[in-house]
Amino acid sequence: MESICGIFRIPFLCEEERKACGLAVMRVSDFSEFLSAKWLSKPEEKKFNSISSEKIKIQFACGRVAAKAALGIFEDIAPSNVEIANEANGRPIICNSAYGVSISHSGEWIACLVFPKEFLFGIDVEQMRSNRRNALKYMSGEELIPDNLQNLTVAWTLKEALSKALKLGFYVPFEELAISHFSGKNGVFECEFTKRQTFKGLAIFCGNTSLAIVCEKKCLWDRCVHQTLFSACPAA
Repeated sequence: MESICGIFRIPFLCEEERKACGLAVMRVSDFSEFLSAKWLSKPEEKKFNSISSEKIKIQFACGRVAAKAALGIFEDIAPSNVEIANEANGRPIICNSAYGVSISHSGEWIACLVFPKEFLFGIDVEQMRSNRRNALKYMSGEELIPDNLQNLTVAWTLKEALSKALKLGFYVPFEELAISHFSGKNGVFECEFTKRQTFKGLAIFCGNTSLAIVCEKKCLWDRCVHQTLFSACPAA
């Protein structure tokens, strides 16, 4: 797990002030190289050792490693001195930090976004799976999402990223995540949201994987954001 697939700095502008997010992507198959003493704080290591499910244990470790790798863009702190805890609803937080964090996993891939805490961001990664098509179509409701598996998968990632930006996860009713103005071309998708009109979504679809980020509209992406996300997309 020493090798992160990619760590990226994603600049944005808010009220003429330059800011940035940190994005890290990694594979769960790298778990075989994991050194818990290097990457986990003492409370994290205790929780890691208490997890009985091997799958959940790997996801827990990979999420922490990716988050701390992304945080390393901004703060020079040894990973074992950084603690990532979970609130009651499961939302991850970086303890005693000026940065927030959003973590997502799907199949082989883990994606993590670290961002200044005063902003609202969410990330989601999803591998396209044909056996989920009917469920994805059902959850799109009355939204004008083109009826094919790629678009439905992208829409799902945008909704899940919004739920994380709202700090609610999927405790929020589906109708609160409804998408409007959905558009896509050459693997780049954008949207707004019917009820959450202060948010916008951006997604990249590459290979069989969608990577989506949702943030407040006041955050203006740097013009290189599409290229950066394509580089970060696991299937690239």
